[in-house]
Parts: sequence; C-alpha cells; structure tokens
Amino acid sequence: MAGTLNQHETIVVEELDAARQVIEGLIKARKVLRMYPDTNPVYRKNLQDIAGKFSDYFNSRDSLVLRVARNDIYVESESVYNNTEKQDNLALLFFKDGIRELAFHKDMPEEELEEFLKIISLEFGRETIEDDIVTLLWQKDFKHINYIADDTFLTESEDEEINAIKGLKQQATDPVDLKKAYEDSLHEQESATSVPIIPLTAEDFKLLLTILEKDSEEKLDTFFGMLFEILYDSERSVDYEDIVFFFMKSIEYTVSSAKFPIITNVLVRLKKIISDEDTDPEMRRSAIKILLFVSSSKMISLIGTILASERKFEHSVFQTFVRLLDKNAVPPFLNLLVDLQSIHGRRMVIDALVSLGPKDMPSLIKGLNHSQWYVIRNIIYILRQIGDKSVLEHIAKAAKHEDVRVRREVLRTLGELGDERVLDTIKDCLQDDDSKIRIASLNALGQVDSPSAKKIVMDQISHSSFHERKMSEKKEFFKTLSLWNEKDVYDFCIQIMTRKTFWKRSQQHETKACAAECLGMLGNRDALPVLNKCKASRSKLLQESSETAIKRIERGK
Repeated sequence: MAGTLNQHETIVVEELDAARQVIEGLIKARKVLRMYPDTNPVYRKNLQDIAGKFSDYFNSRDSLVLRVARNDIYVESESVYNNTEKQDNLALLFFKDGIRELAFHKDMPEEELEEFLKIISLEFGRETIEDDIVTLLWQKDFKHINYIADDTFLTESEDEEINAIKGLKQQATDPVDLKKAYEDSLHEQESATSVPIIPLTAEDFKLLLTILEKDSEEKLDTFFGMLFEILYDSERSVDYEDIVFFFMKSIEYTVSSAKFPIITNVLVRLKKIISDEDTDPEMRRSAIKILLFVSSSKMISLIGTILASERKFEHSVFQTFVRLLDKNAVPPFLNLLVDLQSIHGRRMVIDALVSLGPKDMPSLIKGLNHSQWYVIRNIIYILRQIGDKSVLEHIAKAAKHEDVRVRREVLRTLGELGDERVLDTIKDCLQDDDSKIRIASLNALGQVDSPSAKKIVMDQISHSSFHERKMSEKKEFFKTLSLWNEKDVYDFCIQIMTRKTFWKRSQQHETKACAAECLGMLGNRDALPVLNKCKASRSKLLQESSETAIKRIERGK
C-alpha cells in the first residue's frame, strides 16, 4: 500500500464536472499515446490538453483523489466514470491490478504526468510486458501521484463472483411455476372484466393504497385515473374535500416510492384543469389545493428523505417533475441544501433550484445571508446558472466573505454575468491576500471584456508594486491582457520591453518576459525586431520568453 489520501471538504458540482473532464482526458490520452510517437504534434497537443484539464481541477482543489471500483471511478461518493465493458475499461485497468485509490496533487510536472500516461497506455495483456501497473508506479516513485493498492482484495472478489455464479445456476426456475403464473394472470384478466363499477368509500381507498404498495406502476397510474374521474363527477363541496384528501394521501405514497413519472403526469393533468376556462370553480380550487400540497414543506421534506437515501431514479425525470412545482417549493428546497449530506442528493437539489429559482428569487437572495459557507457558495452557483443580472449587486456583497471558496464563486459569477457595474468589486479583489482570488479576479476581468476592465489590468501592471508579485501571478496579468488584441495593448507591451532597467533588474526582467509572452499571444509581427533584440539580453528568462514569442508569431499561433 502506498500513499495517504485524505479529503475533508464537500465537493461541489463544478468540481465533479472538472473531475469527469480529467477522466475523459485520460481515456483519450491512452489512445493517442498508443497511436503516435512522442515527437508527433498530436501527441504533444494531447499532453497539453490533459495537463490543462488537471490544472482546471486544481483551481478548486489541491488534490484529485480517485476511488477505484471494478467498473466505476469515484470522487468521494460520486461516480465520475462507469463502464461495464471489459475492453477499454479504465476502472478495470486499475482495479484488476489491485489499485483502489489514485491521487494527483497540485503542481504536478508535465513530465511526471507524461510518464504516468505512458504506464497506463501499455498493452498489459501482452506477454512481453511482465510488470503490472502497481510495480511500474512503484518503480517511478512519483512525487505528485500517489496510489493505494490492495493485493488481497482481488482474490476475495473473484472467489465471491464464482460463488455467486454457482448460486444462480442452482436457482433454476420451475417450468410448472411459470405455467401456473401464466394461468393465474389469464384468470385475473377474465375476472377484471366482470367487476361492476361502484362508488368508493374512505375504507375502500385505504385498502386500495395498501394493495398498491405491492403492485405495479401501471396499476398505480390507473388508480390516479380513477381519482380524476371521481373529481370530474363531483358535485358537492363535501365530495371535493374528500377527493382532495384522497389525492394528497395517494400523492404522498407515490412520492415516498420515488415514482416521479406518475406524479409528473398527475401534475400535468391538474394544471390543465386549472388553466381550462370552462372548469368548474370548485374543481379548480381543489386542483390548486392538490398542486400546492405537492409543493409544500411536508412533501419537499419527504423528497429530501429519498435523496438522502440515494435511491436510484432518472435525473431527467426528477427535473421534469420539479419544473411543475409551485414557487412555494423554493424555501423548503433551500432547507434541503442546508441539511443534505449526500453529494448526489445535494446536486439534485441544486439543479432543482436552478429550475425553480426564477419563480422565487427573493428567497434565493435571502439565502446569501446564511451562516454556512457552502450554502452561500451553492446559492451563488445557482444564481449564476439562472443568469439573472438583476441580482449581481447582492452577489457582489459576498465578495468579502471570510471563506475563500465563497469569494472564488462570487468572482466566477461576476465574470460570467457582470458588466461595468461590478468592476469596482472585481478590482478590489485584486488586492486579496489569497493568490487564487487575485487570479480569479483577473479571469473575471477578462470575461467582462470592456475597455474599463482592460484599463484596470494595465493600471495594475503599471503600478510600482507590480514588480513585487510572483512570476506566476505576473503571467496571469499579461495572459488576461492578451485577450484584448488591440493597438494600445501592443504599444503598452512594447513600452515595457524597451524600458531601461536600473534597479531590481531581476524583477523587472520577469515583467519584461511576461510582456514578451503577451506579444507572442497577440501575434503582431511588428514586435519581432524588439523581441529579437531581447534575445541578446543577459537575462536567461527574458531570452527564452522572447524566443518563444518569436516562434509563436512566425508560426501564426
């Protein structure tokens, strides 16, 4: 067993998506490394792509920990990869050699990543390859890649599988039982045609619900059809009260069974009753009562219990159901966002609030004052997905939140949705104590893409304190500046490159090297004379940056 892998924070939706991108990149890299030599441009391009995917993930976390099962790869308890096939199964590749966890850590060099990709791209089924993945990883002794391997687990799981297969073979179905079941089903169909239709009492409904607990979805759907027929035939207020009660009890049972397609059909029919101008007023009021009940705190709390149990059902089916709910469902769903510990369940709630949120924006905005940082971050994410710019001023207030994860989510949102109104907030974040927030601020300025945003970046670079920043941060400033491929940006970089240096030369050479890289990204050939001159600089860093920029311009990239 090698390495010690720990994760304590709750992972969020975007981080899971970033992890899935890494997995997809690993799968693609295996194919590319098998097809092309390391001198081929396709090989190098793919290596850069997968390194970029890791970098995207490391913007949120310092480590990516992958738990390996036979056909799945998990981040925490969430599956980010599933494949039941034996061919090209990345999970099985690791699992069969005893690997149970893999961890990739921030600042992983590209060379180390390349060596790892070469290992997993080997054809381990061939006789010429004697070692397994664990042995090869151990030989490499990677500094930024750890693993946990358990050699005993595989043997045990294989024995269990063999025993399970034997057990199944011993449980052969009796042909007599099949024939009897077929004859019984025919008898049931014949009997059903002869049953007279009579009014149902409260006791009848209780009995029916008891039977339905053991029956199929088809008959449950039929049962609701009966309820609708009774609703249409009701004439007295007392009849409507009874049928509303029966609807509520039936809906409660159906939701507790996670039969969301059936409830969705019920809600669609109720909405048609409500919208029909010819509907009897008493019937419309009854339909509204039922609809509001489905959106009540009681029912959303019941849904929370289902989500916490991680019962399996289609995500798209659940979202279709959610879209039919009333705005009253928003506050109780926000409560679930606080209480749910399941990653899968919390993701379902977040997606539900993205759909429902526009119906009750004040409740979402109120949630920005919650005491728990993860609730605020998730609400900001929800507001970003909704895309309503009217809430930007409320989101901007969270830019000074004590938790860095909240501040980072604020900047992502201000970048995607923001305009001139949020520039002061983003500018203030450039002075944050955390370098991740400063870089997130730059990304946000680049996304806002306005002359004022460009001026903020140029002013920061021109400030006397800019030379004190780390080289990595300086690069981010010029990378953002290169997004504005305009003459004043070109002139600004040329001015930096040609400026005389008298003090703190090493720091100023760093700034010049970043300006050279920016010129390379701008691609203006007029910069070549200045860049060629800087190739003769005594600073090796400036030499290399100028050479790289020249090659980029000459290749037109």
